[in-house]
Amino acid sequence: MCTTAVGPSKAAPPLFADAADYERRIQRLVETGVVIDRGVLTWLARLSDRYPTLEVRAADVQLEAQDAVLIAALIRGLVVTALAEAEAGKEFPDLDAELLDAAVWQAGRQGLADKLIDPFSGLLLPARDVVNLLVRRIRPALEEAGDAEWVDASLERLWADGIGAERQRRVMAAGGMPALMDLYAGSLTAEA
Repeated sequence: MCTTAVGPSKAAPPLFADAADYERRIQRLVETGVVIDRGVLTWLARLSDRYPTLEVRAADVQLEAQDAVLIAALIRGLVVTALAEAEAGKEFPDLDAELLDAAVWQAGRQGLADKLIDPFSGLLLPARDVVNLLVRRIRPALEEAGDAEWVDASLERLWADGIGAERQRRVMAAGGMPALMDLYAGSLTAEA
């Protein structure tokens, strides 16, 4: 998974008090001259200036389209869950920025093959446990969107086959560049 970005603000975004705070802080960064414009902000998530969407920049390169769709479904579930919790008056968890950044680094380094940081507990847990905690948290949103069964099946495929980076390393070790090229060609025709 790709987890790095280039720029002066390539980490988890800060917690903003409201939309005005978001705008004020971005403007301050632009006014420094270090950030030439809003498009250069490379937080792992930010509001789009062009569309009513959230841009998420972590894990943005996948071997197969279905893996990108899985990430999009999980992100949508997170956003819908966060909005529902905010509307219900539930306080947003104030997670330590450095812990979130460490979690992103660990995920980029280990993928789903080892342990990941659970940002809520701060514990290093088996990747499957961390992913299961996430899915449990957003399950109502996944079910509402009709994504729950597909997400479950897609995650089972990843647990069985490995993420794209793992598959690439495994194929390269077993068959060299020709096998890797076959994997790439096959990934272009994989069904989502």
